[in-house]
Amino acid sequence: MPNKIRKQIRDMLKYLSLLPLRRKIMIISVLLIGAHFYSAPAGLWLLFSFTLYETVKQAGNTHVKRPLSKIVSESVFLIPGSILVLSAAFGAIYHGNYLNSLIAIFLLGPIVALAVMIEFMWTREDGLHFARYSVMLIIPVAIYAVLFPWQNDIAGKSQSMIRLMGTFGNPNYFSYILEIFLMSSLALMYHVWNRNTKIRLIISSVVGMICLYFTGSRTGLIAFFVGLAVFLASMSERKIMCMITVALIGIFTYASFFPDSVVELASRVFPRSVLITEGLELRFELWNIALRQINKQPFIGTGLFTYRKYIPVNASYRIAGTIHAHNIFINFWLETGLPGVISFIWILVKVLKRAFDQLKDSPFRPYLAAVIAMISITVMHGMNDAPLISSQTIIFFGIFLGISCTG
Repeated sequence: MPNKIRKQIRDMLKYLSLLPLRRKIMIISVLLIGAHFYSAPAGLWLLFSFTLYETVKQAGNTHVKRPLSKIVSESVFLIPGSILVLSAAFGAIYHGNYLNSLIAIFLLGPIVALAVMIEFMWTREDGLHFARYSVMLIIPVAIYAVLFPWQNDIAGKSQSMIRLMGTFGNPNYFSYILEIFLMSSLALMYHVWNRNTKIRLIISSVVGMICLYFTGSRTGLIAFFVGLAVFLASMSERKIMCMITVALIGIFTYASFFPDSVVELASRVFPRSVLITEGLELRFELWNIALRQINKQPFIGTGLFTYRKYIPVNASYRIAGTIHAHNIFINFWLETGLPGVISFIWILVKVLKRAFDQLKDSPFRPYLAAVIAMISITVMHGMNDAPLISSQTIIFFGIFLGISCTG
C-alpha cells in the first residue's frame, strides 16, 4: 500500500477518534440505515437510544429543564406522530395483523420519538453534520449499485436498460433517497468553504445524479426536478430560474416546429418511456385494490406493510408481487386509517409552515429550502409511488424532518 494512502487512512482514523460521541453515533447510524433494509432498524435504535440517554441526562440539569407542557405545545411531531403510531398499531390489532402492530410500535414509534428529541436536543450544526454524512453515503452505495444492479425488472430487461438499486432493495426507493440526499448536498454547497469538502460534495452530487437516472424511475426524475425548482425558488435564485425559463421556452418553441424529433429524442432519453401508458394502467388497478378495502373500513387501518394481503388471488403477475399501492396517501390511508393519513399530512403541513415562517431571515435558509424541496419531492414522488414503504426511506425521512425543526 503506498505511503500516501496509509497516511490518508491514519489521518481519517485520527479525525474520527477526535469527533464528539454524538457525531460518531451519527456516522454509525447512517452506515447502518443505508446498508440494508434489515440493518436500518438497528441504526435507528442506536441513534434513538443515544439521543434518549442525552435527553434523560439533560432532564436532570435544572438549568436547561423544559416543562412537559411546553414540549407538548411546541413540538411539531409529538401529537400528530403519536396519533399516527397509535392508529397504525390499533388498526393492525383490530384486523388480526399482530406482527404488523409490533412494526408500528418498534419502527414507527422510535422514528416519531427520535424526531421529537432531535427537535429539542440537536442544534442546527448537528443537523448539518448528519446531512453531510448522509450525502457522503452516495459514493459507496453507488459502487455497490453498479456491482449489483437490480435483477427483478422484466420490463426493464426488455428494453436492455440497467436499473440501479444500491443497498435499498428497489430502484424506486434508491431514487427517492438520492432525491433527498441531492437536495441536502445543494444546501450544503452554500455554507461549505473548505475546498476538499466542496469537491467531495460535487463528486457525490454528480455520482448521485448519474445513479438517479439509471434507477430508471420516471417518477423519481420528475420529482427531483420539481424539488430542484422549489429549492431554487425558495432561495430566490432569480438568475438560475430565468435561465431555466429561457431554456424551457426554447425547448417548447423547437417542439412546436419539430414535434416528431422531440418525441423521438424524449423516448430515447426518458427512462422506460415506452411503458408509461402500461405503468399508469397498472397504478389505477393498484389504487382500486386499496380503495376497495378503504371503502369497507375507512376509519381503521389494516397495519403497516399489509397491502399485499388484499391483492386478489387471481391477479396478474405484475400485480401479485406488489407490496404497496403506489400512492403514498392511499397507502397510508389503507394501512394507518383515516386518523393516520390525516396525522401524516398534519406533520407535513406543520413542518412546511415552520420552514416558510423562518425562511426569509434565517442564516440557515438553504437547509430550510432543502426541507421544503424534500417535502415537495415526497408528495410528487408519492403521487405515483410509495417511497416511504421501506424501513430505510422512512427512517431517513423521519430524521430529516426532525432536523428541519431544530433550533
